[in-house]
Parts: sequence; structure tokens; C-alpha cells
Amino acid sequence: MRYLGTDEALNELFEIFTHDSSNAVRNRAGCNISDCGNFMRKQRMRMVPRLIALADDEHTSGQMRVWSFMALSEITDVSLPSTASAWQDWYAHHGADKAEEFEQSDWWKVRGDE
Repeated sequence: MRYLGTDEALNELFEIFTHDSSNAVRNRAGCNISDCGNFMRKQRMRMVPRLIALADDEHTSGQMRVWSFMALSEITDVSLPSTASAWQDWYAHHGADKAEEFEQSDWWKVRGDE
């Protein structure tokens, strides 16, 4: 799915990341969301609010929370503390600028292949 590069494939990978019964499958889906495959940076940026919400959910496991913060860093190229509040604040103040930066990037700039 990571090679399809479509929004639908990215959405499906997020669903797998959050709901598959296998941690190994979840791990691979998370990697594909954050930095592998043919998804453009602007597509991956759409996942940031969902990843922040996942990290902020009290029902999210510790491992999923760690993977969410890793994905956030990979997608945005930002290094923040591993707290949902830090990411919420960053996204509120810088998310639109980062999304615009990625929107202006060349089409061939995909996170896994840069």
C-alpha cells in the first residue's frame, strides 16, 4: 500500500496502524505513514492531527504512543518532547506553515526517498 501514494491508501494504513491485532503489522503501518513509500510530505502532514489525538488518548498503549511521537517527528522534521500537549501547541502555532512548506515542495519529495 505504501507504493500506491494515494490518500485512500494512507487512510487505510492509519486504520491498520491503530486497529490491527499484530504489533508487527502496526509497526510497519506506522513506518509507512511516517517515512516510507511514495506518499508526499503534504499527504503525511494530514496525519499529524490524528497522530496527536492518538497520543493524547488515555486508552492508547505506551507502545502506540511512542510510535505516534516517532511518526510526528519523522513527518514534520520537528523534535519536541513526547507529550501530546507539546505537539498540540506546536501544531496550533506552526502546523499551517509547515503544511504550506510541504505544499510548495516539489512533487517528487517523499519522506522515505529524500
